[in-house]
Amino acid sequence: MAILARFRDWLAAYWVVAAGFMAAALVVLVPVLWAPLALPVLLIFLHSPAYMLHQVEEHTGDHFRSFANRVVFGGREALTTTSVLVINIPVV
Repeated sequence: MAILARFRDWLAAYWVVAAGFMAAALVVLVPVLWAPLALPVLLIFLHSPAYMLHQVEEHTGDHFRSFANRVVFGGREALTTTSVLVINIPVV
């Protein structure tokens, strides 16, 4: 179990940075994908890096979780670090 806890802690520390890196990497691919993809497909593709940048903006410094717990849930620890990871990495 200790390995899973260490992995979770590592992921919690770096997933926002990884999302920013992946957004930049996907945007760099746009010139390569411009010709083979139809414009609507390319625009759908661009939603991924745009949403990743939104995640970076929202979750840097744990701002979203802190805000949600303080304002939405009245100071209770309703959103944990683990729940934020589960919601944002595989689900979103």
